[in-house]
Amino acid sequence: MLDTSYYEKTDQIIAQYSCEEKSLIPIIQGIQEEYRYLPPELLTYVAGKLGISEAKAYSVASFYENFSFEAKGKYVIKVCDGTACHVRKSIPILEGLYKELGLGKKKHTTDDQLFTVETVSCLGACGLAPAEAVDETVATAFRQWLADGCQAEMAYMQNYEDKRLDPRLLVEGARTVISVALNYYPAKKLPEGEYQIAWYAYGKDYHDVMKGKLKELFEFIEKEVSFSEETDSTIASTNNIGTYTENYASAPQAPVSQTSASPLQGRIFCDTAPILERYWAWRTGLGWIGKNTHLIIPHAGSCFFLGEIILDREADNYDSPQRNQCGSCTRCLDACPTKALEAPFRLNSERCLSYLTIEYRGELSLNVGKKMGNKIYGCDECLKACPWNRFATPCRTAEFQPSPSLLSMRKDDWHSLSEEQYKTIFKGSAVKRAKYGGLMRNIKIIK
Repeated sequence: MLDTSYYEKTDQIIAQYSCEEKSLIPIIQGIQEEYRYLPPELLTYVAGKLGISEAKAYSVASFYENFSFEAKGKYVIKVCDGTACHVRKSIPILEGLYKELGLGKKKHTTDDQLFTVETVSCLGACGLAPAEAVDETVATAFRQWLADGCQAEMAYMQNYEDKRLDPRLLVEGARTVISVALNYYPAKKLPEGEYQIAWYAYGKDYHDVMKGKLKELFEFIEKEVSFSEETDSTIASTNNIGTYTENYASAPQAPVSQTSASPLQGRIFCDTAPILERYWAWRTGLGWIGKNTHLIIPHAGSCFFLGEIILDREADNYDSPQRNQCGSCTRCLDACPTKALEAPFRLNSERCLSYLTIEYRGELSLNVGKKMGNKIYGCDECLKACPWNRFATPCRTAEFQPSPSLLSMRKDDWHSLSEEQYKTIFKGSAVKRAKYGGLMRNIKIIK
């Protein structure tokens, strides 16, 4: 129970703005700045003052604070790393996380159109699709890409083709693919005149970070599934299906499309198994695959790590793919230093600087060195050229923030870098994939 001083201070914050719906976001920000968290009681109070639903206040607030609580009515608002999700009590797994990441008024509709979210930005996105074989057109294109040798020396791309093209072979009884995107766009960057490493490698290894977050999300879904299925069983046995109260803890659940006493089965993936991650990100409605072969999330860009959860449960609702919005733009193709983007949607890895400076273990030619410019690990040129990345917002994931020691590196420091310093600066970093010898090879070729 909050004392009256909280409400008095909230009134002062509200008084700074017009008492209408468009003031919700700055008011929420003001409350968080004042108290360092968002008391649910104050969100309810603000909703009443502005004449909007509590659910709307909760859903918008969830973009600004990692918290979870029980909303009145038939929704529970949860948060997974800054991304709001809404979970219908009648659905045993996530109905969907908000995917519209940024600008404009967007309705997130269900059968009763509960949520409307004004201009906000968040860190990630999540979508669901049925687990099934990939589209035959995509499968054919992938096989041709391999046949043409575009995978270069990444022989592992040829392994487990059957599983790569059908996720049902990765998880027994697979019914649903959940695709998750996590922002890595850096708030601070290496000075332009210094040697550059790809943005994605500024912080800790994304494999480890994403796996941890996917594990948390899986455990959350697991609890929701268990709760719903146990409740369904109880309701059926008491012949009380359909009753509803305002108290979530005691509310009987509506019947679901599938009930099972067996535990939820599933697996998490983050660039660690034969799965077409960008295809499933498109298939689950997160965005579209651009001409640079990156996933593009509308009003958010391409600076996202991707991960998946494959479950043996069927969802009541699935997301739909988005149409490609690249239009006639070819800026990414034009910007590629080595013309590795041979055509729209076709990348020849053998010519790509990211492949050459990270995956390739041989010696680099002087010609490649000239095209590298000041890049010593990876390349972001096609990302920088893409107009959609003007919407990119700095990530708030602590693990992805660059260390002061990395940001302070200058060219002379790189050339004198010892293996011990390398291990210290890049401890737990994706840069270690190139190894010390590979990184120094890259530095020497552009000296």
